[in-house]
Amino acid sequence: MNNYSTKKEYQYMPFIIRELEDKAGGGSIAMADLDKSVSDSVAPGFFVGRDTKGLYHLLVAAVLFANAAADATSYQVKKNSQFKVGQFVTSGDVVGVKAYAITAIDRSNPQYDVITVGTSLGKALSEGKTLHQVKAEDAAGGKSELLYAPYGVAKNEIDLTKSHAETGISLRGSYNVANMAYGAPKVFRDALPMMRFED
Repeated sequence: MNNYSTKKEYQYMPFIIRELEDKAGGGSIAMADLDKSVSDSVAPGFFVGRDTKGLYHLLVAAVLFANAAADATSYQVKKNSQFKVGQFVTSGDVVGVKAYAITAIDRSNPQYDVITVGTSLGKALSEGKTLHQVKAEDAAGGKSELLYAPYGVAKNEIDLTKSHAETGISLRGSYNVANMAYGAPKVFRDALPMMRFED
């Protein structure tokens, strides 16, 4: 059985408008991070961070499907994010958003998933804004820390039926946010000044 996923060109809904630089040789994705029950693959155009061993980790994020009030504890997001129960979630798209652990994820609706937290994130978030994973709870708001520093954007589809996958990694250029896998959270954009994101 072949458990090795090779890099493939991705032909539909291109998210790269113009690429100026990529990482020579690409990189290996940390497959153990990923929830293989969500779907058979992860679409290209997701942000990655690199650990001390040179392995690349998908930076978990999701785009809001609908507006969420400041006191909301449930958030509708676009389908098939890699969020898991127990992870800490926040949004850097609005100043002062708190971070709390995910207590439930409902994937039963065909149009969107619902992420529930035990305590509201404390700020109104509009459709199209993003949520992203952080290291720990932040009850004060606006002080969350990412698990890994953003490094670049993965260019290849990840086959979740395999045990190993590699991807090209884009480092500099222009990108269409609407065609990216999980949007482009502001905190990721700010960490990558050589990348231009067009909404």
